[in-house]
Amino acid sequence: MNHVPALFGFDLLSPSMLGWLAAAIAPLLIHLWSRRRYQEAPWAAMRYLLAAMKAARRRTRFEQWLLLLVRTAIIATVVLAAAEPYLELGTVPFVPGVRTHRLLVIDGSYSMGFRPGETSRFEAAKELAARIVDESDQGDGFSLVLMADPARAVVDEPSLDPADFIAELQALRLAHTGADLAGAAACVERLLANTARRNPKLARQEVYLLSDLGRVSWDPQRLGQKAAEQIQRSFAKITQMAPLTLIDLGQDDAGNLAVTSAAAAQTFAVRGRNIEIRGELRNFSRSPASARVQLLADGHRAAEETVNLDPGGQAAVSFSHRFETPGNHVLEIAAPGDRLEIDNHRWIALAVRPAVRVLCVNGQPSGPKGSATDYLATALAPAGDGMSAAGIQPEVVAESALVETDLGRYDCVFLVNVAQFTRGEGLVLDNYLKSGGGVVFFLGDRVLPEQYNQILGGMAPGAFDILPARLQPAPVEKRQMLNPLEYRHPIVEVFRGQERAGLLATPVEKHFPLEVPAESASQVVLALDDGTPLVVERPVHRGRVILVGTSADTAWTPMPLLPSYVPIIQEILAYAVAQRQQRRNVLVGESIGAVLTRFQGNGLITIKTPDGRSETAPLDAAGGVAGWNFASTDPSGIYMAFHGGDAETPEIFAVNVDPKESDLAKLSETELRRGVLADVPFQLHGDGHRLATQHAGVTTRSGGLAKPLLYLLLGLLLLETYLARRFGHHAP
Repeated sequence: MNHVPALFGFDLLSPSMLGWLAAAIAPLLIHLWSRRRYQEAPWAAMRYLLAAMKAARRRTRFEQWLLLLVRTAIIATVVLAAAEPYLELGTVPFVPGVRTHRLLVIDGSYSMGFRPGETSRFEAAKELAARIVDESDQGDGFSLVLMADPARAVVDEPSLDPADFIAELQALRLAHTGADLAGAAACVERLLANTARRNPKLARQEVYLLSDLGRVSWDPQRLGQKAAEQIQRSFAKITQMAPLTLIDLGQDDAGNLAVTSAAAAQTFAVRGRNIEIRGELRNFSRSPASARVQLLADGHRAAEETVNLDPGGQAAVSFSHRFETPGNHVLEIAAPGDRLEIDNHRWIALAVRPAVRVLCVNGQPSGPKGSATDYLATALAPAGDGMSAAGIQPEVVAESALVETDLGRYDCVFLVNVAQFTRGEGLVLDNYLKSGGGVVFFLGDRVLPEQYNQILGGMAPGAFDILPARLQPAPVEKRQMLNPLEYRHPIVEVFRGQERAGLLATPVEKHFPLEVPAESASQVVLALDDGTPLVVERPVHRGRVILVGTSADTAWTPMPLLPSYVPIIQEILAYAVAQRQQRRNVLVGESIGAVLTRFQGNGLITIKTPDGRSETAPLDAAGGVAGWNFASTDPSGIYMAFHGGDAETPEIFAVNVDPKESDLAKLSETELRRGVLADVPFQLHGDGHRLATQHAGVTTRSGGLAKPLLYLLLGLLLLETYLARRFGHHAP
């Protein structure tokens, strides 16, 4: 349980006035002086009077002391009222007569969207920040930092107009990201230093950080040692310039259920064929949870099932759906109903094709039983009708047709035993990869390795860096078996557990040794017994290139005759075209974009965001293609890109939240003081959400006490008049 520091304090605006309290002894001095004004002269009748006075001495003394006390209190009340005392309700003391720069940092991570009551944590943070401004004095300045990812200064230079600042505050939008604590601390440090240098009239500075203190953002173990040390250094510098107050808006018992993943099992979708949609839910709470999980297709409910989750548990869901029309479609897995709505949905942007079109470029017939492309076409469409059961449609062309063919009509290009490439052909392949296409090279006896390395390996000036590995000067003729490298790569993962009928039974008799450049993004998919890479892949531009060091026919390997050939070819195809699907489905903060080989319009792409805004992205045309990029992918949801106008069919992108922020577990004050705020002086208010809903003072004085003291003075004067009159009737 967080410690809540004392929120009340007492101070004076005019402490010099307290010197007049010495006047409070005046009634006592007057009383003593009046007792000694006359000399006593005893006379006969006096004896009877003294006897009567002795009987009432105690009562008379009490009345005199009571009047003396009331008259002394009257003077003390006047002096205190003139000193202007006040009560302090905040954690940072109010300094009278000093203009203050108040820097407000609001946690903008999407966990702040959690609603413990009628209002979210984020709304409560804005309410508290507005009250800090309302309760400040005229002439104070205000800055605002949003601790999202990345952190940014919303109001950089201190604003001296509370109304303008509150307008900026109210316009603040919750980000669908995590919280960049290091960036926020660095931003605060910069703003404090700038204000001290540029605005010396703001002689005092204060920092208020309003956050739910989630472990994801504040725990040193999750941040990493380097980041935690950097944050600690920044806060140490901050507290040298300004007192730091943390207002905790989190709850220890906050539970949450989130959809943490959603994806299509297949890398491509074909009209009229079922596609499997897989999702995962996680219960971030200490109690069991149940959810009605829905699959929505283009906004319409397509399926539903109930999922029960143990405390801290997770569950997988699977749906099947098919689209009868090609084009861009949206799938959504939703589990609505809890107090954090942002992570209850995940979207999938899907391009449904009439068929997956594959271009097979034939270098020359290579094997005794037919050309290599014949084997490929059969493996891609085993049904023999030109279309596989998965909707794959291969087409075979001669190598001379590569430049003349519109590659934009194809999802993947297989280049089989092509001897060499011209610069024009290299440019065609490079532009095709920029548009997100997949390219697969199979080698053979016609291949000129040095020419491959020069034109496609980036070794010649002005050449294209396309190949994931360099070819050695000559092929090696040696029978070796395949090494699947523990089936780590997605292409060969399907063969795990199929050792007898799978890749381990596949020999390679001849191959080109491949050399993978150091510090390259290339990955080895398959190797040979001696460790030589045989299949290597890497992403290139928006697409992917896969290089196979042996032939696609039986000239160098009997693989085309073995059961492993069809699945390995189809897995290679699926992985090569996966980039097209992946670039449509990103996380918040990642950019979206495309490369267009054909374009008609005004040079701008119109982006419709999930929150109804309309943005634009410029086209960057070069080398016969035009590309665009849009980085402002916050909030999560579906983004639509119009290339030529609202009338055309838009390209669709799905932007989802990072599920790490769905864990609402928070740090305690003890953990904070031992973690990123170790040896950093700060004050913590442990129940910020209650403070926001109860409308109590946050940081400045609750109001001067001078007025109540004046009312007390009036009461004391009336009391003194009454007592003096009443006691006067009983005076002897």
